[in-house]
Amino acid sequence: MEDFSEKRKRAAELERQKDLAGAFDIYSALAARGDAFSQCKLGMYYYNGTGIGKSFTDAAHWFGKAAAQGDMYGQYNLGCCYNTGSGVSRSYEKAAELFEKAAAQGHAQACNVIGLWYGIPRGTEYSPEKSVKWLERAAELGVADAMYSLGRVYDDGDGVVVDFKRAAEWFERAAKNGKAGAAKEAEAARAKYRAAQEESPEVPALTVDEAADALGDDDEAEEALRWYAEHGVAEAQYKLAVATLVYGSTDIPEEEAAGYCTQAAAQGHRAAQELLGECYTDENGVSFSAERAFYWFGKAAAQGDPFSQNKLGDCYFDGEGVKQSFEKAAEWYKKAAIQGESEAMFSLGYLYENGKGTDRDYSEALRWYKMAQARGDGDAAAAIARVEQLIKDHPEYDG
Repeated sequence: MEDFSEKRKRAAELERQKDLAGAFDIYSALAARGDAFSQCKLGMYYYNGTGIGKSFTDAAHWFGKAAAQGDMYGQYNLGCCYNTGSGVSRSYEKAAELFEKAAAQGHAQACNVIGLWYGIPRGTEYSPEKSVKWLERAAELGVADAMYSLGRVYDDGDGVVVDFKRAAEWFERAAKNGKAGAAKEAEAARAKYRAAQEESPEVPALTVDEAADALGDDDEAEEALRWYAEHGVAEAQYKLAVATLVYGSTDIPEEEAAGYCTQAAAQGHRAAQELLGECYTDENGVSFSAERAFYWFGKAAAQGDPFSQNKLGDCYFDGEGVKQSFEKAAEWYKKAAIQGESEAMFSLGYLYENGKGTDRDYSEALRWYKMAQARGDGDAAAAIARVEQLIKDHPEYDG
């Protein structure tokens, strides 16, 4: 591999001497010969208009040359271009892909950005696990913003279990690294942690199930259920969420109930995960988010919840919150159908009838439509009649 180090040093010296035109000429020559470092430098010259006319198109071109060689700075800079639509058509998906490639090589800001994007989400799936992973990596590399974001994540409990102690620790680290406002957040998180530690340990007389059953009839029931929920009992968090969001039998604000549901879901409570997926679909206590709905249905589906498996099939079928895939839709519909979900049976029949995600097979379509009908599906009768006629007209698709 050709050694460009001496010429790079010469270009850097010219930059220090404010001879930007001379430096530009050297970087141009090296970039043309395939030097990724110079390609990035040339990209920055064009991006910022340093000593030359500003050109986002030329900047993206040279960042792309460096990125194609696996250069993490080229990947990050090209990702920024896709993020803002500078010199290229805006694409959050392409930006995220480039940021993650750069992050995997240890680019600190790329780690921070992709960590944030997995938590929003933007250009990615929604994944609290990946968000925390990349933010922690960015924090290890000294990014104060990432430390602050981790404090926010644990303080708010967005997709993770609330942990005021960890929140305070991250805020404190951010403050020590110069993040404005972090010291105040650390103090507030410490206060919440101390308050939780000093709370009366006296357990309510009612159990979680007794309190849930007595909601609306016993004034102490909601208070007892709140006590358990605030002490991290997932079942209590879930029951409060159901009582509020589904039945409206408490005075708890919907947003607070959705927060309890999130905490239960983050602890792996299957029913809470399924309910949270519905909340993000129906804007119940939270803003609509197809990506977050997909994430939580996926968590519950992985634990065998048939309703969520069917919903996951719908997400793949419609391309809601995830890239459309009839093959994966069929996979999840079948898992749900085997467990007796009539909607999944009907949907699976439709896929077989139309050859989407599966081979066209009218016999299989008929079988699943009949199973859906047996489970009370009101649309199945018409589908059965239609497929029976198709079998007569097109016997080549009959099995």
